[in-house]
Amino acid sequence: MQKNENLEINEYFEYVDPIDKISPSLICKICMLPFVDPVVSDCKHTFCAKCFESAKKSNQKCPVCGEELKITENNTLHEVFKNMVDGLLIKCPNHIKSCEHICARNEIKEHLKQCPFQEVTCENEGCEEKILRKDQEKHNEICAFKLVDCPQKCGAKLQLSQVEEHLKTECKRTPIQCELCKEWVPKEEIEDHMENECRQKIIKCPHYASGCNTELKRQEMMNHLQNDCPYEKIKGLSQLHNQLIDEVLFQQKQIDALVLQIEQFKELCFFRDMEAKNNENTSQNENTITQSGARTPVFGRLNRDKANETPKNLQLTSLSKELLLRILHLLEKKHLILFAMTSKFSTEISFHPSLWKNIDLSNQPFTTCEQFFAVLKQHPKVEALDLSSVLRKLEDKGQVINYVTRLQNLKKLNLSNNYLSAADTQILADSLKDSRNLTSLDLSWNFMSSSNKTIAQAVENNTSLKYLNMTQNYVRDDTALEFARILDNNSSLITLNLSANLIRKKGGEALVKAFQKSQSLCELNISSNKVGAGIENQILEIQKSKSKSKSKSISKSNSKSKI
Repeated sequence: MQKNENLEINEYFEYVDPIDKISPSLICKICMLPFVDPVVSDCKHTFCAKCFESAKKSNQKCPVCGEELKITENNTLHEVFKNMVDGLLIKCPNHIKSCEHICARNEIKEHLKQCPFQEVTCENEGCEEKILRKDQEKHNEICAFKLVDCPQKCGAKLQLSQVEEHLKTECKRTPIQCELCKEWVPKEEIEDHMENECRQKIIKCPHYASGCNTELKRQEMMNHLQNDCPYEKIKGLSQLHNQLIDEVLFQQKQIDALVLQIEQFKELCFFRDMEAKNNENTSQNENTITQSGARTPVFGRLNRDKANETPKNLQLTSLSKELLLRILHLLEKKHLILFAMTSKFSTEISFHPSLWKNIDLSNQPFTTCEQFFAVLKQHPKVEALDLSSVLRKLEDKGQVINYVTRLQNLKKLNLSNNYLSAADTQILADSLKDSRNLTSLDLSWNFMSSSNKTIAQAVENNTSLKYLNMTQNYVRDDTALEFARILDNNSSLITLNLSANLIRKKGGEALVKAFQKSQSLCELNISSNKVGAGIENQILEIQKSKSKSKSKSISKSNSKSKI
């Protein structure tokens, strides 16, 4: 056996043939073993490189000729001689561990890189255990330092030795037993379970706010609603009552905005009149006021002969008109038309496009499709159409839906509170697939239930729709998952409102992931569902992040445009 210094392994290898059977010309005369890295001395005798250096340091003479051992000449060893030495067959150094491999001496290094009996160090960080390569996989299964995923799939990566402690103290997905119903629920879902699912929890009747003070276990509440609760039979009225409250609050906000605009308008008119009094043409202006202000004193003053206006007067007149137009947008249609018929303020006011492009037919007493079509034909260029609560009494809602969704200029459509059937929804979905103009669609309070998926699938390849309101439609997890899927393909939707539905944790988590990935969606509302506060908070954080990113991009574009 010979120590193989050349191959840099701290093992001994054994030649297949006995040393006395190997050609003497391949044997070093110092160590009496086959050459390793042979060198030729000045006396033309060959030795192992290590043997030569060792003998030279100890002042030994050449064991063959007795001359001094030195190398001063370029003594080249023939390549054939090297190949003969390196070609000697040896056993794998791990033959004592049962490796039966035999190879040429110069091939042993490559063999050891894959020898199953070679000792290696465990690859897991922190583990220094030495094992045979063939046992590496088995060791890895039980190695305390092996990185593994949490068995409860909470997303954590930890060492195998830490799993037990993690499950006891940290893992949010570790099942714990509900104290009331004894069901096993993941730790992070226990609050949601108690709030929305636990059969043994005492809950208030859903109509508590309406006057039913009954409190029962959740599993008993359904029987109460079906047989005992007087308010369940009139829940439609309660929902309508809540809707009316929302509408009243919305109208109040509009009124407040209108009052503020009027006050600003009055202030502008006041300063306008003060300036007019100091004008050199006061008498002429007063005559103009007398003539045009008899019926409409404020508006008449604003229509004075422009030739008599000072630059500041012209500026105020322009501002007054602009403000008045903003006020007109806040007025209801009937007031708008009345004003257009009676006012002599200006031609551009009387025939402002908002009179004809924004049509509100909500709550109108239509009973036939013909009545409805007769009104719409008068406004072929309508861009915004409010049909909330107007289709309920129509027998063929689908005919109306098919008509309005094909209006070429229509961009905003409100179909809320119409109790659309599955057939109506299918007609709407088919129209959505082909629509290229509609940007806003309100389908809230239709209680569509099984038809919700149809709408989600129709939105998938629509390229114009930016706003979709699906509030109070009994949207469940299956539809939420469908919306999450279509958001990968849809690149136009900016706002999606799914509030006040029946979405639970599974659907909520899918929507969070889709919202995070979506390049177009900036606002997602799933409040008043059963997803839990954690998911709602995640959505708010994503929304804030997207809002900041949008602000930064707008700021950059503004900076570039200024440059």
